Amino acid sequence: MLVTNGAIGSLFSAIMNMVGPGDSVHMFEPYYSQYINHVEFAGASVKTSPMYTDAEGAWHFDFDHFEKSIDASTKVVLITNPHNPSGKLWTR
Repeated sequence: MLVTNGAIGSLFSAIMNMVGPGDSVHMFEPYYSQYINHVEFAGASVKTSPMYTDAEGAWHFDFDHFEKSIDASTKVVLITNPHNPSGKLWTR
């Protein structure tokens, strides 16, 4: 069991223990701005892939961009469900 000071505390702890200088964390745009601070504090860099809305307002992501941006430096793919701040629910 792990007890943290809310979601931000748990994400901070996880990021600090999983990445360091030379590593990267990948997340989807838009993203919650606090995540950037956690990654940079750990000495890692941020990579992003865009999300977009369709005519009905549903969120989607650019899978091709995401796939091409993953490389050896990528140590974490940060996915929150529901996505923060869009509210998208990730499904299979």
